[in-house]
Amino acid sequence: FYPPSLANVEARGASPDRSHQALLDELVTRGLLGLVSYLFLVFSAVALSWRLMRASDEWRWQVFFIACLSAIVAHVVEGLTGIPIVSTLMMFWVTLALVVTGGGVTGQYSLSLVPTMPGEAGATSESRDTQGGKRRQPAPAGKGASRAGAPRQSARAAAPSLGSWLALGLIAALTPGAVWRFNAAPIVADMHFQQGQGLSEGDLDLNRAVQALDEYLQTVRSNPGEDFYYLHLGRTLMGVADALRVAGVPPGEAPAKVDINHLLNLNGQQAVVSFVERTRPMEMMSYAEAVLLRAHSLNPLNKDHFANLGRLNSYWYSWSYDPGRLSAALQWYERVTPIAPRDVTLLNERAGVTISAGDYYAANGNEEQARQFYEQAAELLRYSEQLDPRYADTYVRQGDLARLQHNDPEAAVAAYVKAIELSGTLVAGSIERIADDLAGRPDLLIQLRDAYARSAAKQEERLAAAQAGKAPGADIETLRRQVALLYSATGLLSVRGGDMRGSVEPYRRAAELQPAQTNYRRNYAIVLSDTLRYDEALAEARRALEALRAQPATEEEIAVTRRLIELIEQARAGG
Repeated sequence: FYPPSLANVEARGASPDRSHQALLDELVTRGLLGLVSYLFLVFSAVALSWRLMRASDEWRWQVFFIACLSAIVAHVVEGLTGIPIVSTLMMFWVTLALVVTGGGVTGQYSLSLVPTMPGEAGATSESRDTQGGKRRQPAPAGKGASRAGAPRQSARAAAPSLGSWLALGLIAALTPGAVWRFNAAPIVADMHFQQGQGLSEGDLDLNRAVQALDEYLQTVRSNPGEDFYYLHLGRTLMGVADALRVAGVPPGEAPAKVDINHLLNLNGQQAVVSFVERTRPMEMMSYAEAVLLRAHSLNPLNKDHFANLGRLNSYWYSWSYDPGRLSAALQWYERVTPIAPRDVTLLNERAGVTISAGDYYAANGNEEQARQFYEQAAELLRYSEQLDPRYADTYVRQGDLARLQHNDPEAAVAAYVKAIELSGTLVAGSIERIADDLAGRPDLLIQLRDAYARSAAKQEERLAAAQAGKAPGADIETLRRQVALLYSATGLLSVRGGDMRGSVEPYRRAAELQPAQTNYRRNYAIVLSDTLRYDEALAEARRALEALRAQPATEEEIAVTRRLIELIEQARAGG
């Protein structure tokens, strides 16, 4: 159960799969008896380690058992605040094996599987050798007589039977495979996954995409039953399809069915390169869909699989305009709602696809069908707002719906103001588009400007607290970027709202916070020039030019800044 209010504390995209505390996890997954058995295992291992450590006379064995005890305690403590994973569980069980076998090697007990014959236990006595270990010596004369007075015979170990040898051989044959399958393979898979994740972050060009694809394929081959790995493989295939499309490769046709095993058997980068070269974007998307469907079949109640299939079809529609893809996206989002009815992220994504369906029908002249989809989207967003009133994305979508579909700028601005108060940076990415649509309503633009000014002031206070050391853990550089972005949006809206002088200070502060961002400096120089402060404008534009020369900037950026300097000089000269 993941309450929406928790999303205000940690990532909304989190998908909790278990209790992140070992004792709670044992209780939830195995019940009270399972928890008791787990505690018995841990406490008995600690007790045995302690007893063997105290009973050992040789310092090397004492250190050995201390190390084993420390590893067990460390594992238990880790489990109190996190989750034991494959590698740490393997360490735990190997440590238990070392403790048990260590006690046998030091002679503190016998690990023999051969049954002891009656009377054998008294036939030997123990003495300490000079190294502190134990050795067995024959019992003194006269000590070995039975109650009947006859001397006791030394018991001989029974020879293992053929069945025993066969059983031992079978165990020896199966153990390496089991160790690889259940312990080593998941670790190897995770290593390849981490490498693939590093390659797939950021802008994904074809070269990096091929490398990431190869790593993810090795990941899946090492652990084919883990549905999580298929998600990242599917996303990478989508990225490759988009990179091919952008590179001008003809889209081709989506086949009715693709063989996912053919994809998974691509071994080595050369095989992956050949696959990418001969595959068209549409076919690549079909492979991505097949991979995500495989993940869904492995774990049919995981909401992420529904969501990713919905996203894939929605993205596919955005560049193929195939209404079948739009319909498929809607179906996947509708199917995930009963599984995660309170997940506001999925509700909002479903609302977005519903709006796209309304746009499709509106573009094809079916206004009544379009209206129904818009109303359904509005209802979904209202429910999302009711569940989590602090989720800024809901208000952004409500504003877009009111502005673009309902032609209600007042309602749109009211929604945007709520979103800005919660997360001004979320709206900043589309603020120019919003300002363009509201060009004839300077009063509404000033409302948005004031909301951004309040948001910037609030974030400025957080930045000051972080710089003063009063907010431990705060990322000062990230805060500086956020505050600069908010001030830049404030300046833009001031200009669009007709308050040119009111834009000077926000742009100045943005340029001051992020001096390497030459677009902030250029905007500041422009508003200085427009307010007839030509000398200051020239100085700022020249600083922007110097900043560009100090970094790997494009010639186009430098040319634009030089042209700006020329224009300001002309304005100062009365041109």
